[in-house]
Amino acid sequence: MVRWRGLVLLLATLVAAGCLLAGRQDDVQRATEGATAGCGRFAANQKLGTPELYFDPCAFVAPPPGTPGDAGRNTIIAPSVFNMDLSLQKEFLLDAKRRLQFRGEIFNFLNHTNFSAPSGGSANVLSGETGTYTSRAGRITQTNTTSRQLQFALRLSF
Repeated sequence: MVRWRGLVLLLATLVAAGCLLAGRQDDVQRATEGATAGCGRFAANQKLGTPELYFDPCAFVAPPPGTPGDAGRNTIIAPSVFNMDLSLQKEFLLDAKRRLQFRGEIFNFLNHTNFSAPSGGSANVLSGETGTYTSRAGRITQTNTTSRQLQFALRLSF
């Protein structure tokens, strides 16, 4: 069984600046690919799309005081999830009435790391009234699936 899905990260009350405009797929892709131009606490030329800096926080600016931001829901698309499981089984006939079944299952067969969407403080780009950039903006700190797991079973039928 192979499963693939994309998750969505919600970023609200931020004003889009420069290359990131809400609702345009090509602009959204640029926020998670390439390198950051640098701003505030973020050095220039840091690679985007990695767990250390998944999206470019420099693409956002604080809205003017007393106004809501215009970056809509689902502005940034989270990393994709890819998972492959494997199951093997063999049945042995012991006699006319009894059978022994051996089963082996491997979950996350390829041991592929699937990162979660930035959450908690890493989904917040700006903080405070001054609109300073948070140090954890764009950082992924959790995985979405477990590492490889093996499971074996014996079943005696009589």
